[in-house]
Amino acid sequence: MAKSMITINMNYQKMLKQAEKLEKAADLLKKAAGNHLESGLTNLSSAWRSDTANGFLSKGDSIQDKLLKEANEVSREAEALRKIAKNIYEAEKQALLLAQQRK
Repeated sequence: MAKSMITINMNYQKMLKQAEKLEKAADLLKKAAGNHLESGLTNLSSAWRSDTANGFLSKGDSIQDKLLKEANEVSREAEALRKIAKNIYEAEKQALLLAQQRK
């Protein structure tokens, strides 16, 4: 059964909202890695001086890098979802138009 234009639009909007949620999650990860973790590591480095502190801070930097990479990947996935949603929307719209013309 062919989808109605209302259903096509609703599905498109749902996919865009999901992409927006992904983008917000990516932003939270970036803030956590960029501001919060960086601030904590800076405060820790000024207060804790030892060989173990250096190792801990190095691991903290590694975690920060991983968080930023994951955040960037989530952002790319959100953008891919937007493109897929647009492609599906256009294809379904075209299919509906063709179906209506054949009637």
